[in-house]
Amino acid sequence: MFFTVSPALPQGSPLFQVVNLTILADDADFAGVFDQVVVWRSRGAEGGPYEELTANMWRGARLPLTGLDQPSVFVAPAAVNVVGKVLKFLVNEKDTISITFTGVKPLTQAQAAAQIATQSLGRLRSWVDTNVKLVVETAEPGTGATLRVIASDAASFLGLPTTAPDDLSFGKEARLTLTGGTGRYLFSDKAGSSNYFYRTRFRNRFNNTASEFSPVYGASEQISVDPANIVAGYLDLVGLDGKSLVGIEVSLRAPFIGQLVAGKLVAGQDLMKKTDADGHVEFTLMLGQKYVLAISGTNIAKEIEAPTDTNVTSFLLVDDDFSTQDDYFRARVPQLPTMERRSL
Repeated sequence: MFFTVSPALPQGSPLFQVVNLTILADDADFAGVFDQVVVWRSRGAEGGPYEELTANMWRGARLPLTGLDQPSVFVAPAAVNVVGKVLKFLVNEKDTISITFTGVKPLTQAQAAAQIATQSLGRLRSWVDTNVKLVVETAEPGTGATLRVIASDAASFLGLPTTAPDDLSFGKEARLTLTGGTGRYLFSDKAGSSNYFYRTRFRNRFNNTASEFSPVYGASEQISVDPANIVAGYLDLVGLDGKSLVGIEVSLRAPFIGQLVAGKLVAGQDLMKKTDADGHVEFTLMLGQKYVLAISGTNIAKEIEAPTDTNVTSFLLVDDDFSTQDDYFRARVPQLPTMERRSL
């Protein structure tokens, strides 16, 4: 599985720009094992930390970040001394909502939660979770919804964070459902930025198992053609002892042949990546383009041609089905059982 990001956001773009991910997945990647796609985002470095942008259900932005869903049974609330104090929120980074608590001291957390919902005119929901924590959530769901606590005198009494990064929360989209025969899935982060990075993985909703993460893509990485013209080429390397070969350089050289795709001339430098901890490497390639594959430490120089079928979303770089007539290296593919790549 891999994906592309569009539109590419130039460095320094303002926050809360729409970033569209086109996720490509073959049935063979998930059939009988996984039934969902989940999306994660880093608002910092490429290496993380990452937060999931998806959940079992579409939901609003929630604080604190560790707050649990509203319980179906009554939770005995604690008393909080917030009468006369003010609590302030910033919704969608533009609308300030101010709550002034009234009543007889002390209020219970449940009474405070009721006043938050009422005084926000329905824009916020609030409850006491099973950990006896006050939780606040936007009524608006999805990645376009954000909630920030503004430093105010009631926040600490209610256990709400006021310092970054814990003071800001984003809404979540529903996890994408995988469907046989559907090779492309669209996900939109409505609060993106040029500084953000994304990765995806498969998940099984019934036993909560998940695949390894996809390669990471930055929102500033440019994909200038329709994702229908893009395909993933991948390779998994193992040593003579059967262990994954990590950090091996794999390169693809594309001879300039003057090919036009959607009115754009295909050119550019060679592509180079190193295998990850599983010996895996993936490239984003153009449909129908010829490449010469080279693997560091070997004498392999294999000429391939990326598939032209738009229904194909990924292919094995050394599969002889994609070799050209000028390719003199033939990959030997024994019929060996392989272990599924997954993690809990």
